[in-house]
Amino acid sequence: MLLFAHLGLTLAAGRLIRWVDLAFLALGSMLPDIIDKPLGLLAFGTAEQGRTFGHTLLFLIVLATLAVYLKNLRLASVSFGVLAHLVLDSMWKSPAILFWPLLGNFPRAQDLGILDYF
Repeated sequence: MLLFAHLGLTLAAGRLIRWVDLAFLALGSMLPDIIDKPLGLLAFGTAEQGRTFGHTLLFLIVLATLAVYLKNLRLASVSFGVLAHLVLDSMWKSPAILFWPLLGNFPRAQDLGILDYF
């Protein structure tokens, strides 16, 4: 999913929720990519390995649990943004990533050419 699709669709949906902090919702909508793109490059040696820890249900559960425990509205907004990111990325089509570590390690990234991004 592209940057403006994540931001635009998430913020449009967020405007329907009165209590959400739109700035933190926007941060949450991009957070999985902010974490995973550099991590894929550092840990796996390729930018194509861009769906790892930030794209897991475990990451979302930790964020949401912290938001509830701390009763923090901003952290709850980040959690909703991360949830929107996972939905927009159709992560249910990659269960090994979504349910990591329950289904094993992250799958190897596909070798993509520059035209595959368009």
